Amino acid sequence: RSDARIVPSSFMSDSDRQLYFADAVMELQAAEDDKQRRIRDARRRAEKAQRDAYRDALRRVASEGKIVPHSQWRFVEEYLVGDETYGPVLSQGRNAPMELFQDFVEDWDHVYRRDRSILSDVVHDAKKGIVVKVETKYKDFTHDLLEAAAYSSDMY
Repeated sequence: RSDARIVPSSFMSDSDRQLYFADAVMELQAAEDDKQRRIRDARRRAEKAQRDAYRDALRRVASEGKIVPHSQWRFVEEYLVGDETYGPVLSQGRNAPMELFQDFVEDWDHVYRRDRSILSDVVHDAKKGIVVKVETKYKDFTHDLLEAAAYSSDMY
């Protein structure tokens, strides 16, 4: 490709042509760098979308009861491999699906233990006491629990 700034001319000195050539090279390099940055950003966004889809699949599997807060990878890997979101995440790294699973389970376990501790404290510290019997209805239990939690300092 010819560029008028680089073409030999009787009006330009060699040093002017060298400066114009250096400017043209810098422009081309900047355009290439910008292209590479856009490609890298697009790849990052795609990988994030794949990880988010895999996390959504983990939530779905958890809501189905196939994963619990203390699940281990080796027991659920076989089930997760069949999910359509597993393959794209696997292409990000051999251990990527396992690491995302472990993060998911650890976070869930932390929330579960914290909530269980708070609820246990509320139930045991309730002034009138929450009594659960076989014939206790869920609605009555939640009402009593919320009533006791309203006066608990742990809830604030």
